[in-house]
Amino acid sequence: MVTAMAMEVAWTRSLNSPMSDTAQNNASPHQRAIIWRVATGVAAVVVACAAFANAVAHITREGNPQAALSFWSNEAEALARTADILLPKLTTSRDANAQIKRLATLSLRQQVVNPRALRLLGYVADSNGAQPAARALVTLAAQSSRRDFGAQLWLIENAVRGGSIADTLRHYDVAIRATGQGAATLYPILTEALEDLEIQRGFSAYLKTPPPWLGSFLTFAISQTKVPGAIANLIINAGGLPKAPAYYDLDAAMIARLAAVGDYPAVKAYYLSLPGVDPNLLTSTALEKISVDPDKAPLTWQIVDSPALDAGFEPNGIDQSLALHAIVNSGETGVVMRKVVYFAHGNYKFAVDQQLSNRDGSAQIKWDLKCVRGTDAASVWISDSGITKAQAPLIITIPENCPTQLLELTVRGGAAQQGTDVVVRNIRIEHQ
Repeated sequence: MVTAMAMEVAWTRSLNSPMSDTAQNNASPHQRAIIWRVATGVAAVVVACAAFANAVAHITREGNPQAALSFWSNEAEALARTADILLPKLTTSRDANAQIKRLATLSLRQQVVNPRALRLLGYVADSNGAQPAARALVTLAAQSSRRDFGAQLWLIENAVRGGSIADTLRHYDVAIRATGQGAATLYPILTEALEDLEIQRGFSAYLKTPPPWLGSFLTFAISQTKVPGAIANLIINAGGLPKAPAYYDLDAAMIARLAAVGDYPAVKAYYLSLPGVDPNLLTSTALEKISVDPDKAPLTWQIVDSPALDAGFEPNGIDQSLALHAIVNSGETGVVMRKVVYFAHGNYKFAVDQQLSNRDGSAQIKWDLKCVRGTDAASVWISDSGITKAQAPLIITIPENCPTQLLELTVRGGAAQQGTDVVVRNIRIEHQ
């Protein structure tokens, strides 16, 4: 394909040839005017072609660098992008190694301030074992543009190899701040890295002086980590989350995530680390405002969402306490509400005030106290399913090796067509 530049050179030569001079000298003024107009028109076409080729090369150099190079063979970014595409073969193919170096060098000759080409040459030096040269080239690439994500990735890896946690986290910070793709690539890696206690210690400084991306990162990390206890430990040891709107919902998310994986010791530790909390909530079964706060679930009473029932908390009408009011559909049975508690082993007295609207004996209320170990729960006590009113306390024995319990209320709606109304007040578990 004849390039626009070649066309321009050929036309310039034809205008400067002796034949052209002779023809122009012998031409009449009218002919000279025609020749000048034709020459000007062709020059304009040549310039337009060159501009078009340059524009096409500029547009296509990222998505289709080969097409860009067919329009403009020395387009610097297209040369570097072509070399970038070969990177997966860098360490497995000697030919690819040489080709990347050649293309990057050509690109650098065309554009001196060229972070991508510098970084590619650094990658080649690294693959050839020339660490000092690699470090110098990639560092220069990063200094030329903080937005070269590949340079930041190499600097992160190099810091890891050097054992410098501070440098590693600093390059994470730069990469996430400077590049749009940083978060999607680096959040999962950083989340997994925070399982390491030393990295947690280094990262705690970022909670004390939060970068702009910290809120979105912690939101991702809490929801995606396989070891939420590590993130909880980081937050606790850093003195808590920053006091800003971006972090207001994260304490609740942290507690819920810990409970979802069954890490109830961490749930307890995280809750107690929060400012202004009431430690009595961990052993309280009362129905009151603090004990139904959804932000502290599952340490507070949770109503179970089910098509079999409709339930909610309402004022008791006697004091500041609340009552559970539930309507359970006829013939349906389901858990109405539940709460995690932390009673020490021993004997306890259980008492509750409760009523059923259906008195034909087909509707029932049952309380179930389970020992929770991880994601498993096994019953240690189940109440008489026929309880329908306030009664003398029942005795519960909580065994050893059962530091976390789950108390659940289950109701059977019975045979009445209209279902069963349930009202529960004053749930009490007291050490005997």
